[in-house]
Amino acid sequence: MKYSDLAVDLIVKSESNGSGRPYLSATVDELGRASVGYGHTINGRLFIVPMSAHECIDLLMEDLSKWQEWVAAKLVRNIEQHQFDALVCWAYHVGQGRAQAFGQEFEDSRLMQFAFDGKMQLAAAEFDNWVLVRERPSKKLFARRQAEKYLFLYGMVPFTI
Repeated sequence: MKYSDLAVDLIVKSESNGSGRPYLSATVDELGRASVGYGHTINGRLFIVPMSAHECIDLLMEDLSKWQEWVAAKLVRNIEQHQFDALVCWAYHVGQGRAQAFGQEFEDSRLMQFAFDGKMQLAAAEFDNWVLVRERPSKKLFARRQAEKYLFLYGMVPFTI
């Protein structure tokens, strides 16, 4: 499976504070991680900033392809396109390191296990458990997880995130 425009739309909206414009220079998120573009975490990679909007899109597509491959490789059953998109968006945002910070291996998260087992209502409910920043609920993360959950359940991205 491949991610669709709905996945890109959700990430663009949530990683640009709703403006649709990427961060052309490095910014710091709620967890203190430096990122650029549409939420690409800077992990020792050198970026010439400011980046162009086109470079930010290219970087997003490169990142999404990685998470798309990871989610697709883990699937043991067919799921709907919008469910796949939501899982790719969630994986893109959470990433390996963050899942481990929650005390779970990424693929062993309850969200992914329920989705892989075909328990879609239980999987959807798990989005609500990924809203903490430094052990406190984050309004920004709550809004993003609700958007991912909505996409997962209904196949649409909310107008605002």
